[in-house]
Amino acid sequence: MEAAVKYVSGNWYRTLSCQNQQEAQVSLDRFLVDIADKRVRYGSDGQKTTVGLLAKTETLIDLPTPYPATIRVERTVQANATISFRGNSYSVPPGLSGSTLIVEHRLIDKYIQIYSRTRTLISKHEMALDGAGKLIRSDEHHKLLERSVLSIFTTKSPCDKKGNFPLSENSRKLAAKLTNVSDFEPSVDLTIYEKMTK
Repeated sequence: MEAAVKYVSGNWYRTLSCQNQQEAQVSLDRFLVDIADKRVRYGSDGQKTTVGLLAKTETLIDLPTPYPATIRVERTVQANATISFRGNSYSVPPGLSGSTLIVEHRLIDKYIQIYSRTRTLISKHEMALDGAGKLIRSDEHHKLLERSVLSIFTTKSPCDKKGNFPLSENSRKLAAKLTNVSDFEPSVDLTIYEKMTK
């Protein structure tokens, strides 16, 4: 391979003159047919032949079957009940945010499996194209997440943030302990305001 690259670089690329990639490809194809394939070589029988004829008589072995390697990585569950894997997000049931799960992908399969650390299967998804930025969420996980989010909402009126909330009895006792004052009463020093108004 290195010899072929060296040959093409020294005999074609050095004198190449073209404006774009398409012209370069046409020039290379022409060079390989008209010059490179016509180089004289000796075959296994000792007879003269050319590189092109030798290439036509070569037989390729069959492609090997895919090796069933498995990719196994740890991923942290995001707040939206998903984990990230190879440029996409895949759903898990809600309630697992912040926990670490194991993602497995067997290279000959079209799906991923997500396990807990105790090897309990959490979910299984068909893989999206690597780097597509897709969110893959099963119908079951969608319903569970929707139910979880909606359960947080309430019809009660919000707290009055600017209301007057006097100290409770428990607050007074805690304040008395912290300040060593038996009868704690909050005080406001208005002398500063009096000085400002004079």
